[in-house]
Amino acid sequence: GGRRIGLRNCVPFTMWKWGICGVWACMLIQIGMAQDRDPTEFFCGKDDCFSLLGLNRSATLAEVKSSYRRLSLQLHPDRNKADDAEEKFAKVSTAAKVLTEKRAEYEDYLDHPEKYYWLYAQHMTAKYAPRSDARAVIFLLFCLFTALHYGNMWLNFQNARDRVKQSPAYKREVASLVASGEAKTVAEADRMISVEVVGITPPTWKDSLPVILCLLPWKALKYMKWNLQWIVRYSILKQDYLHEDQEYLARRELNLSETKWRLLPETEKSAMLERKIWVKENLESYKLDQRVRANRAGKKNTTRQRRSRREDINEDFIE
Repeated sequence: GGRRIGLRNCVPFTMWKWGICGVWACMLIQIGMAQDRDPTEFFCGKDDCFSLLGLNRSATLAEVKSSYRRLSLQLHPDRNKADDAEEKFAKVSTAAKVLTEKRAEYEDYLDHPEKYYWLYAQHMTAKYAPRSDARAVIFLLFCLFTALHYGNMWLNFQNARDRVKQSPAYKREVASLVASGEAKTVAEADRMISVEVVGITPPTWKDSLPVILCLLPWKALKYMKWNLQWIVRYSILKQDYLHEDQEYLARRELNLSETKWRLLPETEKSAMLERKIWVKENLESYKLDQRVRANRAGKKNTTRQRRSRREDINEDFIE
């Protein structure tokens, strides 16, 4: 049986870090599933478009179309049964398309081959392979976000434990174990202490994203049922609020979560319920009393600190 020590309301916010990791992971997946296009693919590859049509650069548009019609009749796979007829026909078709639609850009590329890398950067677009299944992409992204969600919960829990171990109470407990001889080293004392963080528990499979999504319809129906009961019970039948509903109203007015509400002393919770702080006038009166009490407590602490300073000064003077 080790000793226990805990810290309340210790929830570091690290979701933005995991969000950045998720964005980078999505970008890596996209890059992995994409392929870059060489700018020469927009023309005729390594071949010369004019040579494929048996022309020179001075050829007119009419000559380009005439040469294409002649060669397409010779090389069409339905007429030409040669093994390379289909490949040659595709090259001739590409050459004719380039010289009729992109001739100015192609000739500029021939005159300025140093623009290759500029064209590469301009036309480097992601072209998804036909074999990429959208369902597989969605499944991978879902698995990624599930892992990030679960990892974020674990990181929050570990960070909370680390903050407990950095607290003065924890360090005093470790020093006490070592001083009393119960632990020989700090590491041994660290193992003997059970660290508990109020409001944070280690994540389990029930906290995973798939389980949350599966339970979402059930929770939505439960919420609708609760709202319907609330309307019937308190708006139509005008019944008195039940104890748990009084706590809900008090938490809502004070903007407290269930965890923070449970951490409040029972006397304080009972006092708030008795004063019915969900009523606007009672809430303002309660907040006013809290401010007065806080001011009195602050003055008492200031007085104690002044007395402590005077005593220290007197002791130093006597010495």
